[in-house]
Amino acid sequence: MNDFNEIRRFYAGTVLLSGALTSGKDLFAAQIMGADLGYIGTSAACRPTT
Repeated sequence: MNDFNEIRRFYAGTVLLSGALTSGKDLFAAQIMGADLGYIGTSAACRPTT
């Protein structure tokens, strides 16, 4: 059983997953795991420009 199933036992609201998400593949994995939403932060903004 994953953590989202455990959370759903006592919380019926929206579950948002954030942290270390860097691509669409990560968002898709979060959805498969049971998250309602995923948040990709500003890691791209911290990269040096060429």
